Amino acid sequence: MEMALTAADSSFAELLADLHHADVQALDAMEDRIFLPDHPRQDSVLQAHDLDTALYTELVASYTNDPDRLVAVYNRALDVASSR
Repeated sequence: MEMALTAADSSFAELLADLHHADVQALDAMEDRIFLPDHPRQDSVLQAHDLDTALYTELVASYTNDPDRLVAVYNRALDVASSR
């Protein structure tokens, strides 16, 4: 049975999809074939979701305490990312 996601879960899934997209853009833009996280791009995504790094870290920590919910949210993020 699939877990029902809350509005907050869906918002977090959207955030994860946006962060994934930002990483893909950074990977596409890399010149030396050495991938380094693009922190300004990540910060921009977090700001678009009204978050900062500390709150994002807190959210990730809270989801790791509920692995079933984390898997459901991550699967939703994958669905969102693949539909773009």
